[in-house]
Amino acid sequence: MQTAGTIDVSAEQAERTSRWIWSGMIVGLLSLQIFCCMIAFFLATTSPSMAIIPDYHQKALNWDETRNEIHASEQLGWQKRIDVSDPIDVYGNRTVTLWLNDSTSAPVLADQIHLKAYRHANAAQLISIPLEEIAPGTYQAQAEITKAGLWQFELQANRDSDSYLDSFTLEIATR
Repeated sequence: MQTAGTIDVSAEQAERTSRWIWSGMIVGLLSLQIFCCMIAFFLATTSPSMAIIPDYHQKALNWDETRNEIHASEQLGWQKRIDVSDPIDVYGNRTVTLWLNDSTSAPVLADQIHLKAYRHANAAQLISIPLEEIAPGTYQAQAEITKAGLWQFELQANRDSDSYLDSFTLEIATR
């Protein structure tokens, strides 16, 4: 029989065990929280999809000038058509063909053409596509467009004193 205020050995052992279990659960849950935060931090800082659009800050600073250039491009009345082929090799590269016509539907014989592209899911990977004229008003190049998805293209074409700027989005499908 027990007297008041005394605990037998088995009850004392059970109390010690429960202290370890509950203390361990608290420490374990806190450790799990810290581990989950570390994983989230790692994923947030190492993901290539979390990238800033190339030259975004400079574009923002020069927005008025860029808007005026785009307006002048619209006034030219040039029309473009672009085709991105199925993959042409085992690496997934594709042929990019651009047709450029002026307001009278005559082919534009551009002095310089620059085409840049990036996939919306990975804006850090900017691809410069060096287009070459293959026929009057028709320009073509091979590009490393290996992944499907939404791609942003930025076109700049110059003919004499005329400058044409256009930015457009294409959905590239896996084929």
